[in-house]
Amino acid sequence: MKLMQYLKDGKVKNAELNKSTGTKIDTDRILFDNMLSQAKDILKHEWYSEEQVHPIFIYIKQLTDLITSENGVQSLTKGSIISSTNIQSIFEGRSDYTRNKVRYIELEKPHPDDLFAYQQNNYYIYEKPIQLKFSNSPIILNPWHPDRTVLAIETIGTKTNKFDSKGHKSNLSNYYYYPIGVTLCGGGNHSQYSAKLKGNGSTNLRSIIDIRDVYSETSFEPEKGMSTHELYAGILFEIGRLLMDYSEVFPKEIRECIEKNEKI
Repeated sequence: MKLMQYLKDGKVKNAELNKSTGTKIDTDRILFDNMLSQAKDILKHEWYSEEQVHPIFIYIKQLTDLITSENGVQSLTKGSIISSTNIQSIFEGRSDYTRNKVRYIELEKPHPDDLFAYQQNNYYIYEKPIQLKFSNSPIILNPWHPDRTVLAIETIGTKTNKFDSKGHKSNLSNYYYYPIGVTLCGGGNHSQYSAKLKGNGSTNLRSIIDIRDVYSETSFEPEKGMSTHELYAGILFEIGRLLMDYSEVFPKEIRECIEKNEKI
């Protein structure tokens, strides 16, 4: 029997079983509940305090790596795709109720000509660089153009052309969401994707987005019709709610930024 025929037969049998029992397994709800339950268990264990990166962030990295890899592979079949917009909206709880609840902490002082716009909005400043390693940090990348993805894999992160986050700083836009602990890339997706796949190098953050006040206004629940990435983003959002009670697990640089930033 051919493999695909074997798999098809298995699907038919499973469909018949579900039909006969009159139940439909809600896999989205199962994943949502299980991942939150396991995150709670990880955060209860104190012996991880000596680890360079707390295991909760490696646990989260399962989802961020999955989103990133699916973005890269899907671009090869669907062409240019943009999947980060909905993830950003879920992370920031986008609604009229939460618009003023998000704090944007810039890690570099804005140009003097732009200061007025920053001062009129919810922007803060913390003038110290923060770097994250690709190998152990939860980062969501969207390598949206297949040709650029392939070119980056061929030419970036090689012996003769190492990924240089400092040299290409102006091209990188990475936004760290606190207390989710996840970085969302808005620029430099292809070069960083190559470096991440090859498991070497580090990158810079442009800003930290503090969404703690959003949690009192909204929550995430799985809904019918949502995309898989929206579900993953919602799971990450709710893990962030748990992490608000565990600030000690975050990297020292992140904690200092959250504690010592000032209004622009």
